[in-house]
Amino acid sequence: MPGYVYIVESPSPRDLFDGRTEGTAICETFKLSGTKHSYSLAVNRAEFERAFALGAGQPFSVAFDDHGQEPPVVHLSMHGSSEGVQLTDGQIITWEELRAILSPINSALPLGLMVTFSTCGGASSIAMSMILGNDEKPFFATVGSIDNVPWDDSLIAYSVFYHHWFKGTRTDQCVELMKAASGHEGFRIYSGEKAKQDFIEYVRKRRGVGGREIGGNHPAA
Repeated sequence: MPGYVYIVESPSPRDLFDGRTEGTAICETFKLSGTKHSYSLAVNRAEFERAFALGAGQPFSVAFDDHGQEPPVVHLSMHGSSEGVQLTDGQIITWEELRAILSPINSALPLGLMVTFSTCGGASSIAMSMILGNDEKPFFATVGSIDNVPWDDSLIAYSVFYHHWFKGTRTDQCVELMKAASGHEGFRIYSGEKAKQDFIEYVRKRRGVGGREIGGNHPAA
């Protein structure tokens, strides 16, 4: 089976104490399906950044060696909001900070990364691909919920998503299937390239002729 998923989990202290770890549950489904995957528990910023360090023996060495016909996937399992993701110790990683952490890996991979969010407000991660110029590659895609999502809905949804994704189902169809299976209608997928181009066009219109700012609100993530 092609593909590779890297799960990074940072549960709240209460979730960790009670054994609510969606990331490890996803790993069990990958063991059954034979999907290549790695797992890291990162409870603070230093460990979170270390989880994505490049080098020999690091999890992403697998992705660079053989990622098949699909882009490797980063699956983040933690609490979150429209502002970013939250680590076990309460620190917030904003979308801008997360993009900076993941960009070296995304840029080095031929197809880029798909980043999935088992978090509340994960669909706001579209902001990571809202970049100007050609010096930074957008992510292949981001997947997440536009609102709050219970752990059980998220586990069911992503189990279905990956099951179909690695069987060759189109990403938009995978999202429809995960919504149907979980009963949670908030899941969305955003193409990084489209998000980037839409943002460039939005900024162009805002600047108007000769760079003059014109009216309008920033598009909602």
